[in-house]
Amino acid sequence: MDVIAAFYKNYYEENKAYFLEFQSEKFGLTEDNYWDTVLESSRTTIQDFKSIEKRLEKDIPESFKHFFMHAYSIYAYFDLRGISIVGSLKTSPLSELRKYFFELGISEELMALDLLPFGVYEDEWYICLDLSQDEEHPPIVLFEMSQWYNGVEAKSHKNWFSNFESFIACMASYIDGASTDAFDTIDPAHHFSTAYNYWK
Repeated sequence: MDVIAAFYKNYYEENKAYFLEFQSEKFGLTEDNYWDTVLESSRTTIQDFKSIEKRLEKDIPESFKHFFMHAYSIYAYFDLRGISIVGSLKTSPLSELRKYFFELGISEELMALDLLPFGVYEDEWYICLDLSQDEEHPPIVLFEMSQWYNGVEAKSHKNWFSNFESFIACMASYIDGASTDAFDTIDPAHHFSTAYNYWK
């Protein structure tokens, strides 16, 4: 199972009891149709990213695209206990990603730094692909919202994770109990707790 498939499987396994008990009517979920519904294959294709890339004037990394091409999301984001990642709703595929890229209050500032936000950490840091370092396999960095006016100084001093695949693999393990125990094995170069010099 690849890391993206593992992420989706682990997320919906962890949340299965909640969704079936509290969201069954909203989403038409039953014990019998649960997995077919929550893991419905996305019809999003590479071509669907072209208009976003044209506006960005940059290519979006392939591994990142495949995350949204794998399956739809029940909600607009995946909630991972302090970490949220944008999803792709079946009713409006990629619309939430467009919002993250272009409709944040500081979208222009992030784009000027070649940062593509796709999530939030602890309601204070945007989780971003850093295309300024590598456009094909960009590392994951954080951007401190409350320090946005400081530009590049608001970016984490170290890469949070080495690349998107490593990040998603770590998140797949993090889902169950918010444990970071496997991070060192999955991504030895991560700085989950030391991304900023002042994080001690």
